[in-house]
Amino acid sequence: MNKVLGILFFLLVIMVTSKIGYAQDSLSNKTFLLPEFSVSEKLDKMLSKINTQEIDSQLISYHNTGNLSTLISKNSAVSIRSYGVTGISSVAIRGGNANHTAVLWNGFNIQDPLNGGFNFSTSTSNFVDDINIQYGGTSAAFGSGAVGGTIHLNNTAIFNRNIYGSVLYKSGSFGLQSSQFEAGFGNNKIASRVRFFGQTTNNNFEFINRTKINHPQEIYENAELKQIGFLHEFYYRPTTNQQISSQFWFQDNYREVPPNISSEPNENEEEYQQDNWYRWALNWNKKGKIVNWEARNGVFYNQSEYIKTSINLSSINNSLRNISECLTFIKIKNQHQLTLGFNNNYTVGLSENFNNNPNLNTSALYFSPSFVFFKKLTINTSVRDEYYNNELKPLTYSLNTKYFFYKNLFITSSFSKNYRTPNFNDLFWSGGFSRGNINLEDEYGYSKDIGLGINSKSEKKNIQNFVSFYQNNINNQIQWIPQGQFWTPKNIKEVETIGVEFSFKSSFQLSKKWELVSNFNYSYTDARTVKKSKEESESILDKQLIYIPYYQANSFITISYQNTSLSIGNQYVGYQFTRPDNLDFITSYFLTDLGLQKLVTKKSLDILLFGRINNLFNIEYEVRQWYPMPKINYELGIKLSIN
Repeated sequence: MNKVLGILFFLLVIMVTSKIGYAQDSLSNKTFLLPEFSVSEKLDKMLSKINTQEIDSQLISYHNTGNLSTLISKNSAVSIRSYGVTGISSVAIRGGNANHTAVLWNGFNIQDPLNGGFNFSTSTSNFVDDINIQYGGTSAAFGSGAVGGTIHLNNTAIFNRNIYGSVLYKSGSFGLQSSQFEAGFGNNKIASRVRFFGQTTNNNFEFINRTKINHPQEIYENAELKQIGFLHEFYYRPTTNQQISSQFWFQDNYREVPPNISSEPNENEEEYQQDNWYRWALNWNKKGKIVNWEARNGVFYNQSEYIKTSINLSSINNSLRNISECLTFIKIKNQHQLTLGFNNNYTVGLSENFNNNPNLNTSALYFSPSFVFFKKLTINTSVRDEYYNNELKPLTYSLNTKYFFYKNLFITSSFSKNYRTPNFNDLFWSGGFSRGNINLEDEYGYSKDIGLGINSKSEKKNIQNFVSFYQNNINNQIQWIPQGQFWTPKNIKEVETIGVEFSFKSSFQLSKKWELVSNFNYSYTDARTVKKSKEESESILDKQLIYIPYYQANSFITISYQNTSLSIGNQYVGYQFTRPDNLDFITSYFLTDLGLQKLVTKKSLDILLFGRINNLFNIEYEVRQWYPMPKINYELGIKLSIN
């Protein structure tokens, strides 16, 4: 399959979903949502959203045209691992690897089936309406990879609204140019919208090269980023208790891959990566007095080409995945319920690095009884069994509880067995000096936590406060090691993690004209290796994992007067070790961002003017060693919305 087939696939989606709609101003979402319907109710029904943090539409709107990496790192307790401004950016929840966090879009796992990761830096926040971050293992509900946590990216329908739309333009430092277009319509049965975005940035900022004598000031080069994207959504309600929805997401990402600053640049070398993806999700929901139904099917095609001209390297790695799932939620005596589900995942690897384009099929059955006692105590249980790579896997299970012991005060507890199956590269890779291992076993481990929280809501205030203490371990962790003249993966590593997570979210209506909104997140993570390979030194045992900071925190405060708001964001990331023996590290950093926006309303036209100063105090820092990040920079923009 190539780009031509991809375009034909796109046209097929448009024909199937018929009317192409146009999307609303994200600032107005909540007015028109239908809360009785969501694309998937698994997070709520099976887990009661315990240990869940929501990044709301206000924060998503504030980071307009930004990427998910920046949005999540500055507004949650999640750690971000990034190779500079254009490098791969992944997340680490509770000390796990990138492939220990499941990423779901409208109910579908969209982790890369080849390497199990997800690049948050190339995924725009423009195409997401709400984000829920679930801390802790949830493999019994969401399958392989949901070991440290789960990130849910969702789109929402807007019914009963006439034609509306918006246009946004933003420019900024280092050649940043970004634009976005949205338009849509809806009545009581049909809602549809379409969104486009495009963005380029040169990333040619100045930095101090501390790897060279006298620490000269240089210009960061070969770090250009170009992106275009398109999202189409269609929602249809044939009856008041049914909804059919379709979402199609296409994105093209071109990013240059700069060498780390300790290397001597080659002026004649080109190194870049071109990624395209096509994601189509189809969902059906039906609600009844006793039984609710969900059924979905998704098709996901990823294209990736890596070019390095100095060694005449052109590596193309593509994948095609189909995911099908059906669920039923059965109410028992109006308080208790039983969830039954089936999931099937079929993947084909399309690459010269895989012999004969191998395929992998996974089928899973799961059930989840949930109980509510005295309207105060909620108990959720889940059991999952999976047939993977022609082998029946051991049962996976979970138990979590939530108890309101005094008014709005509650306590939670969770225990789960979690797992990650080997990804496609682990099993089938056969390129260069690396070979996959078809005999790999699953990684598995146990997650335990206890938490305390408060939800207090009144006419003029809303306070959500939660603290959680947890302990995780991962056994049989897969690690690539040298074996003769080749590198190959083996189940040899074990990791243990303990930590604390704290979040505080509040809003206060100070008067008719003044409002104060604040968010604060903090995490402490102690993640250590307790078992290693024979090839590694004893010095790495009982040492903190690389690029996992012990401490990190962030805050976001917005004060609004009528239609004008001032926002201050702060982010602290503690020092991070860069070697497994903990003999080298990158220093901690503290960043401050300042934002101002003004909304002007003229009849049916809204004009939003906004500006931001990032890294206000011009801090020099690195997220990954020898990959510098920009110092002080700015963004200015305007958004026109027709309601």
